[in-house]
Amino acid sequence: MTLSRSSISSTFSTFLSLIITIPLVFLLVSCTEDPDDPVQFKPTSTINKLFIVGSQIDNGDLVLYVNGTDTDGTPFTVSDLQAISVDIGDEPNAQTYTNDGTNVSIGAVAPGDKILSLTFLSDYSGSIPETEFDVLRGIHNNILDALPSIYEIQVFIFSDDPKMKLDWTESDTDPTSAASLAIRNAVEVETVIWKNGTALLDGLGEVLLRSQTGDPSDGLIQRCRPARMLIVFSDGLENASTLHTDQQTLVNYLEQNNVLTIMLGGESADLATLNALAGNLGAVVQMSNASAIDAQITNWKDSLSNMVSVRIKPDTLYDTVDTVTLRVNAGQELVFDTATVGGVCP
Repeated sequence: MTLSRSSISSTFSTFLSLIITIPLVFLLVSCTEDPDDPVQFKPTSTINKLFIVGSQIDNGDLVLYVNGTDTDGTPFTVSDLQAISVDIGDEPNAQTYTNDGTNVSIGAVAPGDKILSLTFLSDYSGSIPETEFDVLRGIHNNILDALPSIYEIQVFIFSDDPKMKLDWTESDTDPTSAASLAIRNAVEVETVIWKNGTALLDGLGEVLLRSQTGDPSDGLIQRCRPARMLIVFSDGLENASTLHTDQQTLVNYLEQNNVLTIMLGGESADLATLNALAGNLGAVVQMSNASAIDAQITNWKDSLSNMVSVRIKPDTLYDTVDTVTLRVNAGQELVFDTATVGGVCP
């Protein structure tokens, strides 16, 4: 049975002013709004934050997949997370577990663990400068290079309408295999840019629900791996969607179904739209040149490659879990993440 995290609880908002946070997985830069800084993103997504990337129930145990960085952007490792505590349930009735060698065990995520469902969605509309596609090409390949060796991925692009470039495909450790080559080919930038309208909401709706290009069970929100990630490249200048027109409905889908959303936008991007779509779980990076974004991808690769699993053996075996809060003392600062998880996949 698989149980994935859904929305960040209100506890996160309450304590946000007390801690320094990091973006979900890999956007490890300062949030200072320096006009000369080429990369900016959500002020609520800064460094020194712990993230519960995914979770599942395994034979009654709760397993959390965690990563994050310290104040210098250095990834947390297994050794850094030894002083960890986990609260299961809502206050004041939460059960607290610490790493005492009995109820909690901490280890590195194995490269072959099948924990991630990934979606790439890229904007090919007329408002995107062609120079930004060169940056996008590097981002996609760097992301793939940094992923665990086994993951599943779907790839879509859009302008007036969404177009599927790759249906769900599981990666292969052999870079010359048919699956590996199909994935790399799918993330290559198209040589002919559509240059039409921007149906961003229709694109998001399609990758989440697959109402036009497959069965609804193929939608990202229906995947049963513990972690679901969506990487969106767009300027956010929505002007062409016809099927999915309610932005908040899509945000609700993302947050209620545990989808960690990274929005990538260029210099002309509508950051208000991208921030809204990223929701409480996600982050936004505004990129202006390849070298700036490459620096962030390097940090992200280090963070992702140090993903940690935290297994909690509770006093009572779980079928579902409502709220989980994970804390760790990093230096003199407390960093934590709170997730509300529920709903077991078949």
